Amino acid sequence: MSPAAAPTTRVHLWLLAAVVAGALWFLTRSPEGPVQAVDRSAEATQDSQAPEALAPAANFQTPTTIQPKLVAPYRTGQAGRIVGRVFGSDGVPLEGARCTLAPGEPAWGFVAAIERIPGTDPLQAATDAEGRFALPAPSGSWSLAVEAEGQGGWWADHLRGGDDLEIRLTAPKTLDVSLVDGDGRPLVGARVDLLPGFRRLGRTPLASAVTDALGQAELPAHGPGDNYVSVVHPGSHYLVESVDSDTPLTHIPVALSVGTGYGVHGQIHAGAGSAALRAPLITVEAYSRGQSIRLQPECSADGSYATEAIFAPGETVRVSATAEGLGEVQAWTLVPMEPDPEGLRLDLTLAAPERVARGRLVDASGAGLAGAEVHLASIDPIGRGQDALVSGLMRPPHYTERWAHVTATDASGGFSVPRLAADLQYILALVDPTRDPCAPTFVWPALSTAGSTVELGQVTLPEAGGLFGVVRYDDGDPVAPGTVSVHLELIVSGAAFDTWRPSSWWRPLTTTTRSDGYFRFDGLAPGSYDIKWEGELVDNRAVVPSTLQGPIEVFVPRPADESMAQLVGRVLTPAGGPLSGVFVGIFEPDDLAHDDPVAMTFSELDGSFSLRAPAGRPLELSASDMRGRFEPFVRTVPDVAMSPSQSVQLETADYVSDPIIVLVVGPDGVPLEGIDVRLEPPENRHCGCVSFGIKTDDHGFAIYEQVAPAEHRITISDPLGRFEAEQYSAITPGTYLDVALED
Repeated sequence: MSPAAAPTTRVHLWLLAAVVAGALWFLTRSPEGPVQAVDRSAEATQDSQAPEALAPAANFQTPTTIQPKLVAPYRTGQAGRIVGRVFGSDGVPLEGARCTLAPGEPAWGFVAAIERIPGTDPLQAATDAEGRFALPAPSGSWSLAVEAEGQGGWWADHLRGGDDLEIRLTAPKTLDVSLVDGDGRPLVGARVDLLPGFRRLGRTPLASAVTDALGQAELPAHGPGDNYVSVVHPGSHYLVESVDSDTPLTHIPVALSVGTGYGVHGQIHAGAGSAALRAPLITVEAYSRGQSIRLQPECSADGSYATEAIFAPGETVRVSATAEGLGEVQAWTLVPMEPDPEGLRLDLTLAAPERVARGRLVDASGAGLAGAEVHLASIDPIGRGQDALVSGLMRPPHYTERWAHVTATDASGGFSVPRLAADLQYILALVDPTRDPCAPTFVWPALSTAGSTVELGQVTLPEAGGLFGVVRYDDGDPVAPGTVSVHLELIVSGAAFDTWRPSSWWRPLTTTTRSDGYFRFDGLAPGSYDIKWEGELVDNRAVVPSTLQGPIEVFVPRPADESMAQLVGRVLTPAGGPLSGVFVGIFEPDDLAHDDPVAMTFSELDGSFSLRAPAGRPLELSASDMRGRFEPFVRTVPDVAMSPSQSVQLETADYVSDPIIVLVVGPDGVPLEGIDVRLEPPENRHCGCVSFGIKTDDHGFAIYEQVAPAEHRITISDPLGRFEAEQYSAITPGTYLDVALED
């Protein structure tokens, strides 16, 4: 088939888990319903401080008398207000409540950008005799904390100028934190912080305390929903624990065991023939202990570095090193379950000349954007072909803490990113936090030789839009609180699969509806968006530049006669710490081979998982670590509705896996370095979204040391496209593969 005749395929990439996010779905597009568009370009002349400016732009026309309260559209470039009214736990308006406004997190999550918006120090106000408050809210996303004597705390994120809130505080609750070390002794002098939301390491905590001689401390709980408690103690690994504040208890027990922490240390060397290192930079990152951690320890004159001892046994760590004029070197490693007391040593050698990516960021009119931020992430080279592309798109970081803020655009919008490696596929995320709303745009510098410069040309930052509305059942009643997600619809011709890369945020964005069914999404790149309710495609709407679309109504069927229930829980290590990336599925009891999951997911960074499953009959809950470090877990749940919360604590595997060893040589029999050897565990049959990748060393070997005792699939490919790919099935631990690639 010629390229001109190639079929057109609709591609949807949906998040399945933090560490294995993204899969390819072929879906049928829903008809588009009528949309009332709110053109924000005309709003620049309106006084956003006036009370009438906070009124909804339109009312819902519904078949019932239910009229949900709407949040007003945001106003581009205008400083608005966040107003509201606070009620005590007795329902009486509360005077003197402290309301603190601080920078929030946008839907697509580049926290680093928010922290640099000028004039966004926390703002405070006290409620008046009627419980009312008003706080100025410059453009952007905001979080609000409310506290009052004799009342429980309250906190919310993703607020914007124009929001009108009704806040009902609850009776005061405390988190009674009790800490012990790995030997069960009280952990004295540990700092315990109540974090404002998950993945907010480094942000100002809502409250802090230090454990006493008994290892105990108290923190005020903040509702609604989860509280996140972090623990920092010299010599102990970092830990974050999620605690549900929606409980009748006034004293919520939080008992944690914090084991010994280990550091990463080593030395950066200059390669043979290279000059002494100039301005070396080391970055140590970990994502598997409940929260993203990114450290940049100082390098001494001889290139030595050392981190704090905050990493836990079994934790995956990435270390990257750069220096002026030299390309980046990355290494992934695992902290051993029984590490050296001195910590983990990792030396890196920098030898290859740097690549440089250069371009200019402009707006829709072609004018350069000064002061915009450039964030950097990297993935393995994608290779060739449709399967290689989809596999590659699964690997870019989802949590934006994994993107490093590397530079800003100059007065003309120009930018230059040095120190890039020749064998890594990089992604640049360009975002201007001073624009509201703002959607990032993405650029993929092409692979090139060491020492080269990649000219990106002129990159246009899209004018963002948004969607807001309500989700209703078919009979017009608003739905109970649930999950709404939107995802940019991507249509790519078959002939373009080798070269196409997404330029807009391609992950799903999710939110939870209010009790009246209301939802809202800001900062969306223009395009057609699929809307899903509880994972099911229900609508499709177009997002127009500089326009907030709405209010729209999304109708969903009421649940069938077989009632569904939400099963939530956490996956824990034998020591009680969170474990991410674990496959969690619900199966029918007679599905002995676990071939057809009723529902499935992967545990998040904090170990949490959430599944919807039929209620009223027994089901099997299964969890498996795809790396083979822990024993598989199976438990019968008699009724999900009666047991909606499950704790899954895995046991350490009582076997040492035989390695899977792969030797890759070229057509001439010479070992090949840098060849991609990707392993797909058996769980991949459920979603086509899970794989692990390593590269061959300078002797042509790639070794998977610890793998689950099951049949795996191995795919071997050359990232530079010089050789044909090879694939092998039913590979078990102890297998040795000697592979000769062909031109």
